[in-house]
Amino acid sequence: MTLQSSGAISINDLVGEYGGSAPHALNEYYKGGGLVGNHSNNPNVPTSGTISLNNFYGANNTAPVVTDNQITLSLNGSYSVPGGKYGETRYGVVLGQVGSFSDASFTNASGSATYTMVEIYQEVSSILSKSQVIVAGNFGGQTFAQAFGYTNMEFKNGSTTYVDLSPFSTAGAYDGTNTIWNTLGMGTQFPTSGSLTLTIS
Repeated sequence: MTLQSSGAISINDLVGEYGGSAPHALNEYYKGGGLVGNHSNNPNVPTSGTISLNNFYGANNTAPVVTDNQITLSLNGSYSVPGGKYGETRYGVVLGQVGSFSDASFTNASGSATYTMVEIYQEVSSILSKSQVIVAGNFGGQTFAQAFGYTNMEFKNGSTTYVDLSPFSTAGAYDGTNTIWNTLGMGTQFPTSGSLTLTIS
């Protein structure tokens, strides 16, 4: 249940919401410390340092249900990489070239933070095909699952599934602004018009 938003609040209220072992002390209840979930339903609870009962007004240890994990890709052609040695052509959203997002934001699996998708595309060439996902920020050295808690990315247009990018098991590479994940293979090639719904789960 959600703790009271005003008035008297005691450590026994925290015990009722988060549990813990007697004798109880406030330093048991840092966010992410084992008892208190590190998510947006505990917005004012610190992870370290000064902590008080007032930090727990309105808090709730039940993790929020994540709903912002779908992104729509609007498609409008393909992009031939200039000077590409092997005729590299990209399909999907290539920043400043082709395609766009209706809303490029998504939350992590716990709902505690929001991130921005920069590009998603498939690249076809005479030697290989791959899929690439680029997210703003530094998540270098982490797999997509480690960074955001998701293990599956599925692109659909109606009942047609174009590609399932699970599990993105390789670590992302940080380029100074964004993090890039690649996976070899790409399933069915993206169309050059219309839209796709990306579901991250």
